Amino acid sequence: MRKSLLVLLLILPTLAVKAFFLANGFCWAVDGSGSVTLYNHTALGYPYTNRYKGDIVIPESIVYDGTTYTVVAIASEAFYECDQVTSISIPKTIKYIGRNAFYGCEGLHSVYISDLTSWCNISFTRNEYSNPLTYAHQLLLNNEPLLDLEIPNDVTTIGQYTFCNVDFNSIKIENNVEINSNAFYNVNVNSVSVGNNVNDINSEAFYNCSTSYLSINCPEIGRWVRGMSPKEVKVGKDVERIRGAAFDNCTSLVVVTMEDGITEIGPEAFFYCDSLLYVEIPNSVKYIGRKAFEGCI
Repeated sequence: MRKSLLVLLLILPTLAVKAFFLANGFCWAVDGSGSVTLYNHTALGYPYTNRYKGDIVIPESIVYDGTTYTVVAIASEAFYECDQVTSISIPKTIKYIGRNAFYGCEGLHSVYISDLTSWCNISFTRNEYSNPLTYAHQLLLNNEPLLDLEIPNDVTTIGQYTFCNVDFNSIKIENNVEINSNAFYNVNVNSVSVGNNVNDINSEAFYNCSTSYLSINCPEIGRWVRGMSPKEVKVGKDVERIRGAAFDNCTSLVVVTMEDGITEIGPEAFFYCDSLLYVEIPNSVKYIGRKAFEGCI
């Protein structure tokens, strides 16, 4: 028994215990060497009613007890049901936002950032409520509404829910970037342009996205387009193939034009696109799969 107690006492000092503290009006915990995560006030034992409110500006760094810490994360449920938060500024140092961090923030109308690449590099965890845009619907870059989104060349990955629930005028993606599931979940946008360097798009990257015009010039068009509900599609000269069921049941699609260069239209590619009125197919097409246009008008 004494030997077991001795082993336990030797282990205890090595166990990490989070120490929460207040600074700059926020609750924090040190994550590691020189970095902190923002938490809900309840972590310090404050009542649940003691919520964040108003215009929230999260700093890039804080000073506590003589030490400077970089702010790198927002914890799960950090702003849970803080329905009196009206805007939030996210610093470029943030790398991670936890599950349901902004759940119930129904008063949010604006999200402010200073660096688009840093925003694209944030890991939003598990669901749309880790992103304040779910309620705000408006992203401001350097205090200007970001209406025409062009993904920076130094971005290699667009993660889950990065731009969910935002209203854009246009989206332009030209660089070789991996687009993960739900990256543009529930986005409303007038036009989307996908360039010839884009090769890795998850099948649900644009899930429940609404757009009027879609221009595609990547080598292959897959099932990711189904979630976009486009009305008009332009297939560029660098597109080689439309995969099977790519536009399956895209009932909003009315017009499709294809530039010379495409060689293959897969089986059921436009299956039951029952609003489709006009399709322009170039001479370069050598193969049209079974039921490619079945159910179309």
